Amino acid sequence: MKGYNPIDIGNIVEKSISMDVNGTIYRKYYRFRATKFYGGSSTADVVGCNLMCIYCWSYRINSMYRSIGVFYSPYDVAHKLMTIARENRYRFIRITGGEPTLAYTHLLQVLENLVSMGIRDIGRFIIETNGILLGYKPDIIRELVNYNDFITVRVSLKGCSEEEFSIVTGADKNFYSYQLMGIKNLVDYSIDTRVVIPISFCKTSSTSLLLERLLDIDKNIIDRIEMEIVFLYRSNMDRLCRKGLKPWIAIDKRLRRVLRGLEIDEYFRGQCSENSYRDT
Repeated sequence: MKGYNPIDIGNIVEKSISMDVNGTIYRKYYRFRATKFYGGSSTADVVGCNLMCIYCWSYRINSMYRSIGVFYSPYDVAHKLMTIARENRYRFIRITGGEPTLAYTHLLQVLENLVSMGIRDIGRFIIETNGILLGYKPDIIRELVNYNDFITVRVSLKGCSEEEFSIVTGADKNFYSYQLMGIKNLVDYSIDTRVVIPISFCKTSSTSLLLERLLDIDKNIIDRIEMEIVFLYRSNMDRLCRKGLKPWIAIDKRLRRVLRGLEIDEYFRGQCSENSYRDT
C-alpha cells in the first residue's frame, strides 16, 4: 500500500504552525529549555513535522499541531535561545522536536536575529532535520550559505533503505531519496553536515548499502556519521507494539539499559502483552 506524501503533509501542517505578520513569519513552539545534548545546548522545540516516525519522542506533539504550541516571532525565538545559552555558558544552540525547515522563512529570520544578537561569539547553531525539503527544494539551501561559519545541519535519516523508510514513517518509500539528495545538496554548498543513521531499524545489508550511497556523495562523510540507537519510551513502545515492529537493538529509557537479541524478544513479549500503554 502506497504511503502518504511528506511534501503534501508539510504544506498542510505549515498552514497551522506558521503565520505571516507584515512579512515577519511567526511559528509555533512548545518549549525552550537547557539540555545536556552536545555537552550542553540551548534548545527550542518546534511544533509540526512532515513525517510521523513511529519511534519519535515528539510524536504526540507533532500529531496535535493544530491545538498545541504558542506562536513566537523570530526575534523572540532568537532572544530566548541566546538568553539560555548565555546563562548556562553553552556553545551550542539548536532547534529540534518537529521539522525546522517547515515555514523556512521563519528559520532564516531566526538566523538573522541570532547574528544580530552575537551568536558568532558563542558557538554553533544546529538545525536538526529529516532533510526531505532540502532535497526537494535544493535552491533553499543557497540561503543558508550566509550563515555557513556557525551552522551545522544534522540530517536524521529514517531507515537505511526506501523500504525501511516506509516502514518506520508510513510515507511513500520514494521520498527516502530526498533525504539523500538533501545531504548531497548541503555538501555541494559546503555546509557543515552530520548524518544520523537509525541502526535500530536497519538490516545489516541495508546499512552497508546506505554507507556506500553516502560515500558516493562525499568520501569524507564517514567522519560525520552518527549511529543512533532508539530509546524506548512508554509512548513509542505502545506504537511499536500495535504495529508489530521491533528494533534489533534499543535502550530502555527507564532502566538505562541496552537491549538486543533475545532480550529484545522477551522485552517486547512482556510489554506488548500488557495493556498499560495509552494511545499517543
